[in-house]
Amino acid sequence: MAIYGHKMVPARRISQVFVIILLRFLTLAVAEDDLQNGRAVERVFFSVDEGQPPGIYVGTVPIRPGFTYSFSTDPQIFRIDSNDGTIQTTVNIDREELDEDDLNYVVLGVSVTGSQPTYPIEVRITVVDVNDNSPSFPEPTISISFSETARIGAQYILDTATDPDVGTNGITENYAIAGGNTDNLFRLVVTPNPSGAAAFLHVETVGRLDRETQDFYQLNVTATDGGNPPLLGYILVNITIRDANDNPPIFDQSEYDVSLNESTPADTLVMRVRATDRDDGENAEVIYFLDEGEDLFTIHPQTGEIRTLRTLDFESNGVYTITVEAQDKGNPTQFGRAFVHISLVDENDHSPTVTFRFIPSSATFATVDEDAAIGSIVAIATVTDADEGLFGQAYLRIEAGNEQGHFRLYPLANLYAVQVAAKLDRERISQYNLTFIGQDFGSPPRTTVKHLIIHVTDANDHAPEFDQEVYTASLSELSPVGSFVKSLSATDGDSGLNAQIKYQITDGNDLSWFEIDENTGLVTTTAKLDQEFISEITLNVTAHDQGKVQRHAQTHLVITILDENDQAPTFSFTSYNVTIPENERPNREITIVSATDTDLGVNGTVFYKLEEHVDIDYPGVFSIDSQSGKIVTLISFDRETLSQYTVTVRAFDGGDPPQFSLAEVNVKVIDLNDNFPQFYPINYYADVLENEEAGTSVSRVSASDPDFGSYGIIQYSIVQDTSNGKFSVDSSSGVVRTTTSLDREEQYSYELTVQAQDGGNKVSPTAAVVHITVTDIQDTPPQFSESVYRFEIFENVDLGHYVGSVSATTRDPSTSVTYAISSGDRNGVFQIVEATGEIRTAKPIDREEQSFYQLTVIANGGPVIGHTLVNLTILDLNDNDPQFSRDSIITDVVESWEVGHNVYKVVATDSDGGPNAEIVYELITNPGEVFRIDAQTGQITLDKTISGQTRAYFLQVLATDMGTPHRSSVLNITVQVRDVNDHAPVFVQSQYATEIHESTELNSQFYQVSATDDDIGENGLVSYTITQGNGANKFGVFPDGSLYLKNYLDRELMDVYVLTITASDNGVPQRSSSVPVTITVMDDNDNRPLFANQTYYLHLQEELPPNTYVGIVIASDRDIGTNAELTYTLSSGQSDFTINPQTGEISSLRTFDREQLVREGKPTVFELDAVVHDNGQHRLEDNAHIYIYITDVNDNHPQFFSDVYTASISETATTNTPVVHVAAHDEDSGTNSQITYRISSGNTEEKFQINTFTGQITLNGMLDRETVSEYTLTVSAEDQGTPEPPLQK
Repeated sequence: MAIYGHKMVPARRISQVFVIILLRFLTLAVAEDDLQNGRAVERVFFSVDEGQPPGIYVGTVPIRPGFTYSFSTDPQIFRIDSNDGTIQTTVNIDREELDEDDLNYVVLGVSVTGSQPTYPIEVRITVVDVNDNSPSFPEPTISISFSETARIGAQYILDTATDPDVGTNGITENYAIAGGNTDNLFRLVVTPNPSGAAAFLHVETVGRLDRETQDFYQLNVTATDGGNPPLLGYILVNITIRDANDNPPIFDQSEYDVSLNESTPADTLVMRVRATDRDDGENAEVIYFLDEGEDLFTIHPQTGEIRTLRTLDFESNGVYTITVEAQDKGNPTQFGRAFVHISLVDENDHSPTVTFRFIPSSATFATVDEDAAIGSIVAIATVTDADEGLFGQAYLRIEAGNEQGHFRLYPLANLYAVQVAAKLDRERISQYNLTFIGQDFGSPPRTTVKHLIIHVTDANDHAPEFDQEVYTASLSELSPVGSFVKSLSATDGDSGLNAQIKYQITDGNDLSWFEIDENTGLVTTTAKLDQEFISEITLNVTAHDQGKVQRHAQTHLVITILDENDQAPTFSFTSYNVTIPENERPNREITIVSATDTDLGVNGTVFYKLEEHVDIDYPGVFSIDSQSGKIVTLISFDRETLSQYTVTVRAFDGGDPPQFSLAEVNVKVIDLNDNFPQFYPINYYADVLENEEAGTSVSRVSASDPDFGSYGIIQYSIVQDTSNGKFSVDSSSGVVRTTTSLDREEQYSYELTVQAQDGGNKVSPTAAVVHITVTDIQDTPPQFSESVYRFEIFENVDLGHYVGSVSATTRDPSTSVTYAISSGDRNGVFQIVEATGEIRTAKPIDREEQSFYQLTVIANGGPVIGHTLVNLTILDLNDNDPQFSRDSIITDVVESWEVGHNVYKVVATDSDGGPNAEIVYELITNPGEVFRIDAQTGQITLDKTISGQTRAYFLQVLATDMGTPHRSSVLNITVQVRDVNDHAPVFVQSQYATEIHESTELNSQFYQVSATDDDIGENGLVSYTITQGNGANKFGVFPDGSLYLKNYLDRELMDVYVLTITASDNGVPQRSSSVPVTITVMDDNDNRPLFANQTYYLHLQEELPPNTYVGIVIASDRDIGTNAELTYTLSSGQSDFTINPQTGEISSLRTFDREQLVREGKPTVFELDAVVHDNGQHRLEDNAHIYIYITDVNDNHPQFFSDVYTASISETATTNTPVVHVAAHDEDSGTNSQITYRISSGNTEEKFQINTFTGQITLNGMLDRETVSEYTLTVSAEDQGTPEPPLQK
């Protein structure tokens, strides 16, 4: 950029700027010359069209004879004829390439002879625009898009066209769509630009777009300028219609129907659905889903394949309707919906269900009393089948376990009652295991085996019995909650519920101090005991069994509560209020305090003493009798000295350590009227102007009385008056006022004598005298040399010591002046020489009693009195020791405080002043240098950590003032160490281990853990809890750490318990520690072997060789060692099977042919009894019943009942007319015997069809005997056996 005249111009115009500057300079120069010579500067203007060939005439500048002409600088595109001044073009000018349309030049006219000055001619040539440029867009094509959901009027801004021409030849706002606007869905919108720049061009929708109808448009947009003729520019606007998700998926069918066999396995394909979407891209991608919560079917989200999730049940629901939804991936999502109806075909796929309900209905197993009558109902059996029709009808029978015939089934509608059929004997058979079979009427039938164990219950003919008629226990009243008291035990000769005992406290526990575990008989404390409230408690405890008719037993538990010193003496009142008149003689009894202690013996003996502060605060004032609590006075009281005393009394017992409590005795001293009113000052001096109106205040007298109440209320009266009633005094305030206007010429001075009297009629021994002078404005009082005098004097000076002098003068030098102190010295400490004004001491001076006096001194030298003030400052002498508020104090320190922690701040005061009162502190007794003190502030802080073993420290603080000589005093401090719960309980061992037999009796204490805590008081009290490992609540722990058995153990359920015992103190915050206790349960032979099942159902295929493995019976014994070593045997009397005595594996001893057994009329099921016994000292055993089914192998072909079947049929018979029924049978069973039929040959024209399952052949088309008169069909019968291929005939 180049800068001229503070304006910035483009660099490409710098040459032009210089030309203009030169032109201006030349013009100015010539102009001055022309002006001097009367000539004017010439300017010419020309124009020329752009685009003209070179040599075009532009114009002629005015010329003068004898001059030649030339451009001051070569313009390159123009030339000038030097003689005639004609300007022509030298090139074809393109206006658009010029910087400006107006070109400024300077033509210089130069004298040929040089005799005349050169003169300039300003020439401006305007290049006129020609419409030689077409409008042009930035790009020949542009691609834009609209959503098909775009609203009418949606716009997209386009770049406008540009045209380098100007004026009307330049670009206008004339845009148009020349082509491609199918259905006229678009238009152009031109919006003027408010700034005057190019207008805004938008393409706008004028109709609804639909991508599915047309998804692309190409608009030919033209821009036309305003030239003549006009020129055009073009741009192709490619418009893509974006898909909007405006079409939902549509299924091929709205409803689908399909059939499915109910035995269809999971993951079977049901069908495939299909939906399509007219949208594009993700909007057309369809995914399928079923209703949320559908748990029977699933659908593939992409393929639409519907499959089963699990096997279906016709009986639960014969028809399923599922809703299939298809959704696209557009936004918003569109949905389609179809319904699929799935019909199930029923099969006999359900076995009967056998259920039992017990008597009573709340029971969870079957029981029967051994004395139950025949016909008594033991249980109700229900047999149901979820199939339909015959498949769903079933019956029930007792298959095994009722060999004695003790029970029977009695049908009741759809139920069966299991009844007692014979006399029962629990001692012979205490338990029955009945096997029931429920069977339906299907083909083949389905069966269900159900077992019912019936317990024969004992008759409740025994009452519980305690092992003692009376139990006794004793425990301390300080026993913590949960402490062991006693374990009570009762037994019952019955069994079962009749022998299950529950314990209950029925009487004697009104205080709820105890509880008994209803299952174990353990008695423990539930609250803190109080021997003082009751010392012996008798609990009535009942044990009752759980028989239908409960039997009871009772016993007594006598609990003696032992006394501990747990009670502090209790005062009758926490606060005593007494009064005593002042001036009474000493040794007077003021009150007797009384406290009681409910403990026994020395623990309940009460003593009394005054707290230490009483002797400190009121030394030698009170005493108390330690036995009776009588308080007496040692002095006579003066209410005006101290009106109230607070005395703290301690009552303590004889325990170790003693318990104590405190009470306050508030002693109020009653006032007596033992003081007279006293005036100060005695003399009052006042003046009043004559002629002042009545009621003018003259002076105020004042008297005081230290008595209380009405005795201290003062009334004033005038007792002598030289004015004959011209003054009065206010009886309450003592203000003296005039009662009339005064005349100085009549009398110029007066004296009033005023008396003070209190409410007890005591009169001031000395009356006040009021000296009143009547003045006029001409009177002048004596004038003191100073308005205020200031003197200083040390305390303790001798009597008569000179203090200072005052001096006053009058106008009359011959008048003598006398001086007097009128106020400010109530106690008469100072005196003034009446004639000289010297002030001297009259009494000893103590600065600590009063450090400043302001005396009012009067000068009497005529009718009017003068006044002045004398300020006396008493200077200090170091005559007082520093004083602590007490001689000794007790404070405490927390043992966990860190070094630097503040302990106590001592404060001493010194009545002296200045340096004499500045105090420094020093620790002169500091055991172990544990503490330090700030010499200036008296703040005592910790300098070392506190030892938890030291319970108290004795310190002495020396307070010394800075006077000369130094004075000091000592404060004794007892610092008690307050325990902090900074120690957790510590167990004696890091872990514990013990053993206990599983047959251990309940409530037995079998082990003890112990922990200690170095803290004291509550912080050191340790209690124990089981915090982990006791989920079954087998164990308990008493507060003393004794472990006991709470519930019976069973080693077979758990043989090792690892308990976490936590010891916790009673501090705040509580601290604890834990220790593992491993308890190993020792085995007792208390379990018999038990088969995994009471009944086993085994299967053996026919035709297998001997020693084939059939199955295994498994028994377990929850004991260990030899008690759990098992031996298996089979019942004797059979030779078909054998059992391995160690493993329980059963093997065959021969080969079996199922069909041969059937033909021989023998059962295909073998029944065996297995016995297992342990190897314990006393062998225990168990029995199981075994059913071995000989299962079929598909080793038989189907056999037709006839090898040839014949039939005849009319040629006019219609379709589905029966022709013949063929039938076959198969000796195998199950699916191996299920037969299907098919026509294997002879049915090439498919005139016949056969029912696959029934073998019924029917007509399938029209017959023509003349064409075919006979058909020979071959029918095959196939079983459904495995392995495939099935056997056929």
